[in-house]
Amino acid sequence: MKGGEAPLTCDLHLHTSYSDGTDPPRRVVERAAETGLAALAITDHDTVAGVAEGKAAARDLGLGFLAGTELSAAWHKAEIHVVGLGIRVDEPALRATLDELQRGRARRIDRIIERLEALGISIARDELASPASGALGRMHIARRIHALGFARTVQEAFDKYIGKARPAFVDKPRLDAAEAIGLIRGAGGLAFVGH
Repeated sequence: MKGGEAPLTCDLHLHTSYSDGTDPPRRVVERAAETGLAALAITDHDTVAGVAEGKAAARDLGLGFLAGTELSAAWHKAEIHVVGLGIRVDEPALRATLDELQRGRARRIDRIIERLEALGISIARDELASPASGALGRMHIARRIHALGFARTVQEAFDKYIGKARPAFVDKPRLDAAEAIGLIRGAGGLAFVGH
């Protein structure tokens, strides 16, 4: 970097509407360009459904791009998220595991909806604003609880109903941390602890 030049910035941990973000992949990339990022990675939770669209948008806008995902994992009984960057999204073992995680997430959503029904909050699955992949999460439910007027904010929906230790909370399926790291490495990527 020459004197006076601003350093290049990138964000390698972005979510789209395919998990708990609000914008579709193309809009995430557009916003990255608008804020002056030089590169980004889409790392949706337990899916790579938004990677192709994000990559195409990044190419169109001249941004660097890394394919990624954020795997739900456990390490010594603690929940962690393992971010995989630079992965091959068509790697069979990774895709099979992501498919299984998505099936587990779908079962989780059904159980949360059942628990909310018992609390007097009726939500039909088709009322949830879901991405084309059908990868629903608690954020989609929290937004609906808020829209129905059972919470003043989306955060309050978590705090009152679907957050940990709340009456409609259902835990999500997780991989062992070592398995998550192995899948990412097997797909040619680098693994990092997201949080």
